[in-house]
Amino acid sequence: MIGRSFDDHHIQRDMKLWPFKVSSKGGKPSIEPDKDGLIANLSLCDVVPLSYGIRTLGGLFCVILRRNTPYPVKKTKFRFTTSLDHQTEMPVNVFQGERPVCVDNHFLGKFVMRNLPSKWAGEVMFSVTMTIDENGILKVYATEQSTGLRKGMKIIDAKGRLTDAEIE
Repeated sequence: MIGRSFDDHHIQRDMKLWPFKVSSKGGKPSIEPDKDGLIANLSLCDVVPLSYGIRTLGGLFCVILRRNTPYPVKKTKFRFTTSLDHQTEMPVNVFQGERPVCVDNHFLGKFVMRNLPSKWAGEVMFSVTMTIDENGILKVYATEQSTGLRKGMKIIDAKGRLTDAEIE
C-alpha cells in the first residue's frame, strides 16, 4: 500500500475481491490478476513522500533526499562549509518539503556540530548524510572532513514528520 490507507473505500472494495493482492503503479493502487485470478511478479517499494534537506546560508532549502526516492536509501552531499571566520559551531536544521525557502517547509529538528577547527570562513568543510531504513526511520548526520568529527540525529514518524493527510 503506497500513498493510500486501508480505510479508503476503493481499497476496501478491491480487498474484498482479492484480499492482500493490491499493488501500486505510479502511486495509484491497482490490481492486476492474470487469467487465473493470481498476481505474479508483484513488488512493492516505499518511497520518500516529500523531499528532505537542510537549511543553508540565507535560509535556503538544500535537498538531500528527493521526493519519490525508493527506500531504504542513503545519500550524501559534500559541499557544505562554515560561513564565518573562526566558527567553531555549526547548527544543522533538518526540514521536509518542496519549497526553496526553509520557512515554507516543515521543520523536523536540529543538532549542533561543536568543537570545529578554528579556520577562515569556507575552509572547514562538511558532508551531510541522510538515510532512511526499511522501517522509514530518518537518520541525519554531518561529518567534518579534516577531523572526521561526526554528529547526528534520528527522526521517527511520531516526532515531527508530516502525516499522510498533511502531505495530501
